[in-house]
Amino acid sequence: WALGATYGELRRVNPFTVNTGVQGTGSATPSAPYLTGGPGSGGDTDLATKRRGAGFGGSKWLGEFQLEGSVNTETKSGAQLFGIGNNCPSTAAAGCSFTPGVTSGFGILYFPQPIDYNHTQVEARVNYIGSALQLSGGYYGSFFSNDYGSMTPGIPGTLNNAVGQPLPAGPGVQTYLGQPVALAPDNNYNGLDLTGSYALLDNVRANFKLAYSQTRQDHDFASAGLPGAPAGVSNLDGQLNNTLAQVRIVATPIAKLSLTGEYRYTDNEDDTPVVFYNQVGTVSFTNQVTSRTRHDAKLEATYRFPWQLQGTAGVGYTQIDRHFTSTASYSGISAQREET
Repeated sequence: WALGATYGELRRVNPFTVNTGVQGTGSATPSAPYLTGGPGSGGDTDLATKRRGAGFGGSKWLGEFQLEGSVNTETKSGAQLFGIGNNCPSTAAAGCSFTPGVTSGFGILYFPQPIDYNHTQVEARVNYIGSALQLSGGYYGSFFSNDYGSMTPGIPGTLNNAVGQPLPAGPGVQTYLGQPVALAPDNNYNGLDLTGSYALLDNVRANFKLAYSQTRQDHDFASAGLPGAPAGVSNLDGQLNNTLAQVRIVATPIAKLSLTGEYRYTDNEDDTPVVFYNQVGTVSFTNQVTSRTRHDAKLEATYRFPWQLQGTAGVGYTQIDRHFTSTASYSGISAQREET
């Protein structure tokens, strides 16, 4: 048997010192008052992040079986270089103007990203080692939680252009640039797998793998500070289901010849609901959901000739089936084949 525990800290300091008027660095509501003194008249800010991690694990042999398990958790806090930006599309942003009389333009502003999250990983595994058969089955779980679901910047009434001159921007700019910016949402992953190897004959061996996993992201929009969701929708309810099956057989009928046959099946199913999240003017668009099924097969022969030469001949086949969003109301993508 074996037991182990770990603890560690890692501090990362950004090599750049930022001179800025931004206040509230490290919070979800930083603000940026206008600096009347021009460039360099703000305060110096040194950005840094700190990780704290702890883990515990162990294993135990019971005859031909081995039990393994571990739990690791890590928190990260601080702030890092980040910014927000947006443009004023003339067809959709009434009142948004970076130039008087012209409803267009764009702005990019420095606002450090606040960080305060926890990531916990859990793993458990059972291994079996026999004379002809070896098996390993396990579970892996990943759980991520973020105290900052979004950042809402406070935009000053006056902005500077690229050379530091005050820009007489329109009144809509503050509203447009001051929208909440989504940060990493809470999510979790749960997966099961079984791998094995079996000696069919002295010169024939097979191995296989079966796996299933589910990833979910259902962080509540309102608690994350993201208003304006479609009616009746409280979270993304994102769900990805992945299935894998693979088998491989290797045979050595004679000393210098090896034969390999392999088949692999993967199914990536996106069960995220399709909702009209996006709107430009009076036109609404949904999120895009794409699921994919893939088959891979291969036969291969390798022969070792004299004079340290080796030749390989084989044939392979791949088939990919894609299933797209069930509505045509999405924008900004290129055409893709449904089958390859």
